[in-house]
Amino acid sequence: MANNIEKVQFRWKVYHFITFVVGSILSVFSVDLFRNTIVPYYIPLLIILFVGIFTCFVTKRHYQQVLPEWGLFSVFAQSTGSWGLTVCYLFLASNYYWAGGTEKTFNFIIEEKSSLPGSRWSPTQRVPTVTIQYFGLAKDLVFRHSDTKNVTAADSVKVSVIEGFWSFEKIIDYKLI
Repeated sequence: MANNIEKVQFRWKVYHFITFVVGSILSVFSVDLFRNTIVPYYIPLLIILFVGIFTCFVTKRHYQQVLPEWGLFSVFAQSTGSWGLTVCYLFLASNYYWAGGTEKTFNFIIEEKSSLPGSRWSPTQRVPTVTIQYFGLAKDLVFRHSDTKNVTAADSVKVSVIEGFWSFEKIIDYKLI
């Protein structure tokens, strides 16, 4: 009987590990979706926290049975990493991939120019970014390293958007003017 309980606990431990890894991987994809969507930063953050808090209290008793050595913070971290990040990805992906409507194009003045470290394979090649005010919301647009000279010379950006599924605009294209 005790051997069977240990097998069940092991399966639950594997399940929780896999859901945490899946949530972490989906969070990497969420970054690209966030960059190509006009959504305030606090919306995904609130989704992650509320889902994490909710699932923490729903599954707290289960965690105490399967993983009795875990405290409340560990349960919250697991719930947030597994379910909060997964639901955030689903929110951003549904808004992005189910976008529809007519395309709108706007011109914005570049408020600020900066750069990000390059990719993992070429970290010394900095990637230029510009910050615009999209109707009161600061939005960073990331360009390719090869566009560095053009970004330095540009004063404004032409942005094409389409309304997303949750009414947050999806960026279709942006060009330097």
